[in-house]
Amino acid sequence: MSKRIIVFLVVMSLVLVPVSTVGAAGPSGSFGSGITCTNLGTAATTLFQIVFYGSDSSTILLSYPDPTPIAAGASRNYFTPSSPPGLPSSFVGSAAVTSDQPVACN
Repeated sequence: MSKRIIVFLVVMSLVLVPVSTVGAAGPSGSFGSGITCTNLGTAATTLFQIVFYGSDSSTILLSYPDPTPIAAGASRNYFTPSSPPGLPSSFVGSAAVTSDQPVACN
């Protein structure tokens, strides 16, 4: 019976311990994202376009057709907001890729 009392006291002490909450603000400053796209096809891309959408709507903030082909098996990196050119520095949203070759982007 003493084991039950000890278990009861331990459980009650955990239940009765005041739980404090800590509020934390998000990080400050400006941030960017890296986008890497790899051409999985057997030929260089002749069409490669990234369309950036704002997070609060379906508004297109930038449609960027990359003028430089991506060779088969090669990769291309973009680092927002400095590339692609024309992307607003305060960009928050998503992007969609269109290509005439199969590509994988992350």
